[in-house]
Amino acid sequence: MKTKEIPNIISPSAKSCKINFTVIYLGIFVCLAVWQLSHVFKLEFIYNSKNIFPLSNILCPLILLVTFLLERLVSLKANITNYNSKFLKTSKILEETSNEINNINTKLKNRELELVQQRKAALNIAADAKKALEQAEQANITANEQRKAFQAVVNSSPNGLLGVSRDGKIELANKTLEKMFGYTNEELIGQSVEILIPMEFHHKHKGFVDGFFQSPDARPMGEGRDLLGQRKDQTTFPVEIGLQPLAGKNSLSVIAAITDITQRKKYEEDLKHSNEELERFAYVASHDLQEPLRMVGSFASILQEEYSGKFDENGQKYLDFMIDGAKRMQTLVQDLLAYSRTSSREINQGKIDGNKLLEQVLKNLSVIIQESNAKISHDPLPNFIGDESLLFLVFQNLISNAIKYMSPDKTPEIHINAVNNYNKCTISIKDNGIGIPKEAYNRIFIIFQRLHGRQEYSGTGIGLAICKKIIERHGEKIWLESEEGRGTTFYFTLKTIQ
Repeated sequence: MKTKEIPNIISPSAKSCKINFTVIYLGIFVCLAVWQLSHVFKLEFIYNSKNIFPLSNILCPLILLVTFLLERLVSLKANITNYNSKFLKTSKILEETSNEINNINTKLKNRELELVQQRKAALNIAADAKKALEQAEQANITANEQRKAFQAVVNSSPNGLLGVSRDGKIELANKTLEKMFGYTNEELIGQSVEILIPMEFHHKHKGFVDGFFQSPDARPMGEGRDLLGQRKDQTTFPVEIGLQPLAGKNSLSVIAAITDITQRKKYEEDLKHSNEELERFAYVASHDLQEPLRMVGSFASILQEEYSGKFDENGQKYLDFMIDGAKRMQTLVQDLLAYSRTSSREINQGKIDGNKLLEQVLKNLSVIIQESNAKISHDPLPNFIGDESLLFLVFQNLISNAIKYMSPDKTPEIHINAVNNYNKCTISIKDNGIGIPKEAYNRIFIIFQRLHGRQEYSGTGIGLAICKKIIERHGEKIWLESEEGRGTTFYFTLKTIQ
């Protein structure tokens, strides 16, 4: 994935610091004109030198000061507009990067499922082949016909199938395996299985074989470790192996289903690289977006504090817009970074005490709970499995939304419940708020989607998108039920600990 180029959002700030000399020249011209008129018309209230402090002494500087302040206000307003444009471009790049990573992750998951299904199918084929052999023996079919029937079954497998005797000799190899390792059938049969294993793993392989035949059962080989196969040309490649014991009349052998996972490893490396790029992008975006926003907000606040008396009603209104816009953009940047982190960071699974987690969330929200007089109740929550810091965000976002989207004539009432179902539980967070239209159920989980204007309810439209991303990364689901004017209930599932 190519690194996205972040728009230059620093240079406009530097350009905006230049004084508009045209405006200042105009101010000087006005001052000179006033001075000349005072001479021509002999305006004594301006020109009379007998006055202790003639108005002419302050009129020109006052006009220059007002002209300069108007020029700075116009420049800052243009700067805010420029930042907003650059910010929207950067947000789009971040969303596109996140979508690319999601596509890679989806492909990787689909490929893993295919490999698991193929391996299971290969083992089932081996079991069917064993059954076919037993039936052939009972029917007194000749040994040659038995082998042909068995070979036809194993050759139909999309995975490499390898039959190995107890002493480590290759007894069977299908066409897929021959192609995978670059050998012919004649070159494989009777040879030690170690010709397919890199030299550095030979000493470990013998111990593994002895352990398998002491306790023969179907299992994956080398679970939790990277396994390598070695081709005829001595090149190596990553493999995944499933083992199935096969009992004959006088001996015990093993069928190995071998899958080349080179492509899957490539997907994993691509995903890792993409996540690293996204983290670097998020860091750069955080610095490049927030620093100029802080500068604009600071200068606007200085203007408001020190020069508020110099502006008329419209000028003061523009200043308020500037300060509010800078604050909202800073909040939006922070929410965007939170969304990108939930998409890219590794899930740290662990045991979570549901009651303690909820207690921490409510403590963190204590200020808005007190300000809104919200009544929050909950049933005992189970222990579940997940990433504690990410699930903390889910509970916090859903509860804070329940408080935020309340009718002005109601006291917020929120209830948290959990229903256990075998090794899973369904968490519900119910409120008595304004409700959500049915046609908006799916739309509210999309990033930047808002159902209300900022004048009605504050927010960036990212909170529910973060919740959905976190729950889906845990392999679970989130949904809602709502009735307009009566309230909403959000549900999500989690794995529990019995």
